[in-house]
Amino acid sequence: MRGFSKGYLFFVSLSLVSLSHGQEKELEPVEVIGISPLHGVDVSKEKFPSAVETETSQEIEKQRTVNLSDFLNLRFSSIHLSTDRSNPFQNTVIYRGFTSSWLIGQSQGLSVYFDGVRMNEPFGDVVNWDTIPDKAINSLNLIPGSNPIFGLNTLGGSLSIETKNAFNFPRSEAGAYFGSFDRKYSWFQTGYKLKENLGLYIMGDWYKGKGWRDFSDTDVKRVFGKLSYLLDRGFLDFSILATDNTIHSTDVLLEKFLNINRHMAFTAKDIYKNNTYLFTHKGSYELNDRVTLDWNLYYKRSRFGFDSGDMTDFQIEDGILYTEEGPILDKSGNLIPFPEGLIPGVINRTLIKQNVYGGTIQATFKGNFKGMKNSLTVGAGMDTSNVKYTFDSEIGAFKPNREVSGFGVLLGSAGDEVFFRDVKNTNAVYSLYFFDVLSPLKPLDIFVGGRLNHIRIKLEDKTGLFPDINGTNSYSRFNPAMGISYEVLHGVFAYASYFESSRAPTPVEITCSDPNEPCRLPSAFVQDPPLRQVVTKTQETGIKGIITGNIYWYLSLFNADLKNDILPVAGGTLGQVYFKNVGKTRRKGAEVGLEGKVGKLDFFAGYTLVDAEFRTQELFSSPNHPLVREVCDNGGNDPRVNCDLKALVVKPGDKIPGIPKHSLKLGVSYELIKGLVIGTDILYSSGVYLLGDEANLDKKTRGYTLVNLTANYRIGKLTLFARIDNLFDKKYETTGRYVSLGDASKLNSLLPVPIDPRTDSSRALAPGAPRSFLVGFSYSF
Repeated sequence: MRGFSKGYLFFVSLSLVSLSHGQEKELEPVEVIGISPLHGVDVSKEKFPSAVETETSQEIEKQRTVNLSDFLNLRFSSIHLSTDRSNPFQNTVIYRGFTSSWLIGQSQGLSVYFDGVRMNEPFGDVVNWDTIPDKAINSLNLIPGSNPIFGLNTLGGSLSIETKNAFNFPRSEAGAYFGSFDRKYSWFQTGYKLKENLGLYIMGDWYKGKGWRDFSDTDVKRVFGKLSYLLDRGFLDFSILATDNTIHSTDVLLEKFLNINRHMAFTAKDIYKNNTYLFTHKGSYELNDRVTLDWNLYYKRSRFGFDSGDMTDFQIEDGILYTEEGPILDKSGNLIPFPEGLIPGVINRTLIKQNVYGGTIQATFKGNFKGMKNSLTVGAGMDTSNVKYTFDSEIGAFKPNREVSGFGVLLGSAGDEVFFRDVKNTNAVYSLYFFDVLSPLKPLDIFVGGRLNHIRIKLEDKTGLFPDINGTNSYSRFNPAMGISYEVLHGVFAYASYFESSRAPTPVEITCSDPNEPCRLPSAFVQDPPLRQVVTKTQETGIKGIITGNIYWYLSLFNADLKNDILPVAGGTLGQVYFKNVGKTRRKGAEVGLEGKVGKLDFFAGYTLVDAEFRTQELFSSPNHPLVREVCDNGGNDPRVNCDLKALVVKPGDKIPGIPKHSLKLGVSYELIKGLVIGTDILYSSGVYLLGDEANLDKKTRGYTLVNLTANYRIGKLTLFARIDNLFDKKYETTGRYVSLGDASKLNSLLPVPIDPRTDSSRALAPGAPRSFLVGFSYSF
C-alpha cells in the first residue's frame, strides 16, 4: 500500500492503457446506478470509478432476513454488524471502518437515502434502521468512498435505496413467518394500476418478538404507500412512510457473566420508541432529448424516546439521597427521601421531537462537448430542521431482576449539578453540486464533480439555567470529486478515483466536547470548546468486470484519510463521555468480490481487509481500562498511561477499536428440483479491540465464523420458506468496552455471583445471537 495514497502511478498507467486499447469494443452495460441521490443520469456499475455493490428485491426475498441491516451484512462484502444492543433492529452498521448507528454519540460516517431523502437524522446524524421497511425496497446501491455528490456524512460511503411502485411490482402478496424467541412477522404488499399511467403501491408489516436476551422485546409496525403517475416523458411519485416502533434492548455484559448466562441483562429496561411520518414527492421530466429535470420535496415528523434504567453514584444518608455535590433535590426543590435496604437507580428519559423538511432539484444535460460524449448534472438542495430535545431523570430502585422501578419523582439538582435539560436546535444545510461524465474515447470515461455545503447549527437553552449553550455554529466547504475508468479488455474495466467529503459536528458533539464536563449520553449538554468539521479524502483504484454477461467481479484498493475525526471518549463517571477532534486517522484496505449465476447455481463471495489506525499521537481517557487501573491504583509508571488524566497514550499506527481487520463472506444457492432452492451463507470476522483500548494494550475479541441455511419452495403462487441462523450455535462477541467495577459491584446482592472490583475483569462484551430458526409462507396473487 506504500505510495498508494497519491495514486499518481495508476492514473499514468490508465492513460497509457487508453492509448494502446482505444479501439476495443465497448461492453454492453448490464446494470446501472444513479450518480446522485436523485439518480437522474445512470452509469453502468462496471464503468463507475469505485467498487459499487448493488442488490434487488429478488435477493432480499430469497434471504428471508429479519431486517435490512441483517441483509446488508449477508450480501455486501465490506459491511460488518456490531450487535452492541442485542436487538436486530438496533445493529450498528460498519462499512470500510465507518459506522452508521441509531445511537446518539456514535461517530457517524455513512449517508443513507430513501427515495432521494436523506435518512440521517439532523440531531446526531444517526440512522434509525428500524424505520426502513425492507419489503418496500426495489433496489440498493452501496457506493463506496467519500463521494461528495451524496452530501454530508458521506465519509466512508453512501447507501441509496429505491422503493417499489405499482409498475415494477404489479401484483399482490401476503405472508408471515414464525420463529425462535417467539418471533412473529406478517406483511402484505400490493401494486395496482388504477389507470394505464396511474398506479398505487401499498405495503404494511408487523414484527413482534421477545428477543433472545432478557428485556429485549420488539414491536415494529410500518406502512408505506406510493402513488405513481407516468408522464409522456417522465413521472410523478407521491409517497408516505409511517412507523410505530417500540424496541427493548440490552447492553454489553461483563465477561464473567457471559460464562454464566449470556441471555441476562445487567440492568433494565432500555426502551426506544420511534414514531415517524415521512411525506415525499419525487419527479422527473425530460424537457427534450438532451435535458432532464429531477426533483424531490419532503417533510418528516418524528418523535424519538429513549428510557434507560441505569446505575447511579448516589449515596443514602439518614434516608436522604446525596451526591458528592450535596443533597439531591427534585424539580420542585424538595429533598428526596429514599427507603432503607433498596439500591438506588435512575430511569434516564430522553425525548427528541423534530420536524425536518427540504428538497433537491437537479438538471442533467446530455450531448457532445467538442465532439466527445458528455453528460453534465447540476443541482441544488436545502434541508432544514427544528428539534426539541428534553432530558429528565426519574429516581427509582432496582428490583431483584435488576430492572429499575421508578418512583415518579424527577431529579432537579444537587449543588451545581443539574439533572435535566431542555434544548431547542435549528439546523439548515444549503448545497450546490455538479457531476460531469466525459467520454473522450469510446472505452474511456472521465468523471469530475464537486459539492459546496454551508451548514448552520443553532442551539438555545430553554431552561434558562445554561445560557452558555446558546449560540450558532456555521461550517462551509467545497468538496471535489474526480475519477477515470477505462475498458482495458472486452468486459474488463480499470479505474481510479479521488473523492473528498465532510461532516459538521452534530449538536450532541458540539455541546459535549470538554473533558472536564463529560456528558451522560444521550443526555446533559453544556456549551464547550468548538469542534472542527471532519474532512475525508479517499483514493481508490481497482479493476472489475463481467464474465459471460452475468458474473460480476472486482478488486479494489482504497485509502481514506480523515482530518479532525470526531470520536467519543470515556469520562471518569459511569456512562459519561465527551467528544474530541483527533488529528488524523486512516482507513485503508482492499476488497475482492465475485457474484453471479451459472445454470441453477447462484453464488456470492467477498473478502475485505480494513486497516484502521490513528496517524497522530493522542490522549484518550479510559479510566476503566485494566492497565490504567493497574498502573494508577498501585502508583506505578508506564509510558503508555497518563495517571493524572487516567488516559492512554495513543501513538501513530495504533488501531481504531471496534473495526475488524479481516472479513470473509460466501453465499451459494442451488435449485435442487423445480421450485426448490436451498442455500447457505458463511461469514467470518476477525476480532476487534474494545472501545476504550485505543492504545491496543488489551486483547481483542475472538474471531468467529457463522453458518446459515435457507430454503425456499415455490408451488404455484405459494412459497414456503425456512431459515436457520448460526447453525452450529457459535458463541461469539462483536464488540465491547470497559465498565466501572466499583459502580457495577453495587448490584452484588442482585447478581448470580458477586463482582470483585480488585480482581475481576472490567471487559464488557456484546454477545452475538445464538442459533435460531424461522419458518413461513408467502402467497402471490
